[in-house]
Amino acid sequence: MRRYSVLGLLLICAAGSATHVARAATGVMYEAVTDYSGGNLPGMVPSCSSMLTNLTAYNPGLYEAYYSTITNSWQNGDVYDSDFYDPDVTGGPGWDNGEFDYTGNVNAFAMYCGHGAKQPTLPVYPCNHASDCPTAPAGVYGPGTCVAYPGVGNTTGSSDPGICRYWSYPESVVQGYEAEFGNYVQYGPEHGGVAFGESSAWGGWYGAATNGGNNVVITQQSWGMFPNHYYSEMAGIFAGLQLFGTTMPIGGDTNGGASDVGWAFGQEYLDNPWASVSYGWTEGTMASVSDVYNGYGCNIMMAIDETNATASAKISENWVAAAYDENDAAGQGYYYYEFWCNYNTSEYPISL
Repeated sequence: MRRYSVLGLLLICAAGSATHVARAATGVMYEAVTDYSGGNLPGMVPSCSSMLTNLTAYNPGLYEAYYSTITNSWQNGDVYDSDFYDPDVTGGPGWDNGEFDYTGNVNAFAMYCGHGAKQPTLPVYPCNHASDCPTAPAGVYGPGTCVAYPGVGNTTGSSDPGICRYWSYPESVVQGYEAEFGNYVQYGPEHGGVAFGESSAWGGWYGAATNGGNNVVITQQSWGMFPNHYYSEMAGIFAGLQLFGTTMPIGGDTNGGASDVGWAFGQEYLDNPWASVSYGWTEGTMASVSDVYNGYGCNIMMAIDETNATASAKISENWVAAAYDENDAAGQGYYYYEFWCNYNTSEYPISL
């Protein structure tokens, strides 16, 4: 038992009150699961823990250890699904304000490393263009998009350059000693229960009060996001959150033994704290780690905010700016994303 101690324009714009407060959140925490019944992921705890180690180390570019360990991190059976659910959104169950989205606006970075849930088995549809993709099968959402990657014909049995892909809400899969939500954490649905980053800087919005605090959330898992429907999949977790980064398998899956993904991400901060966090997770990490994926995939970062200017600023903000709650998202209206893949997306477009 645990001992507690790319631009998109949206039609909805939910603005928060402008209680503009300059305040730094310098905490770092993680939750990671290596030990699963039926199969282990040996790289997950080392990956997340090395992220924390690097982000809390002395940074020569800042002449100090800028970030620190303020709240508990959890591993294996001590990772509960309720750690990720917001009780203000669920109306009862969940305790993210005591764990992954700790209240008091103290944590700047939180990372999850572990299993993710795969979509149900779908029919294989070869395609030349998204218009070739039929209506979404049961269990997923459309419209379908046509995705190319090297060797796709080995899966489709066709000379067509792409395969139809559909979207669903990504899920993390934990192995907690206690489970209020079946050991699943479903991201994305509006008011679905998971909402991160709500702070007093811009007032409460999205029904999550002001008792969260994460500024940047990263997940290293299977099926962290599905291509080409980024807002539909993930908008629901933004309740003040500045940046959300995850893994996006395209052909294959993530590598459960990739133990240095978190280390590489944190090393980007040590190398240059004035570079963008998005670059660190996308191109920076992918350039340093060759085995993030068993096959083909992309690391992706996303930002949402109520104006074009503020959403654009978030996707390019540096490691120091990410600490400040005054940079929290104030509402929905615009979104940006960046991704970096381990294959040539000019030759094999992610959207045909």
